[in-house]
Amino acid sequence: MSEERVRKIEETVADQNAWRESCINLIASENVLSRRVRALLGSDFGHRYAEGHPGKRYYEGTKFIDELEDHAREE
Repeated sequence: MSEERVRKIEETVADQNAWRESCINLIASENVLSRRVRALLGSDFGHRYAEGHPGKRYYEGTKFIDELEDHAREE
């Protein structure tokens, strides 16, 4: 994909984000994530998967995913 096209996509995403920040979302079926959650989704965890359960995964390298899942379950 060309640099110009990528830049255009980024601009469109920024425009959408700015628009959403300036209005009230009244569509009940849409999730509205906090800035903290959006920042976390932009981390390495945002594109990882871990099949199975903590400590019993199908793939290696999920130590921190297991920790996050345990924290979420406790919460």
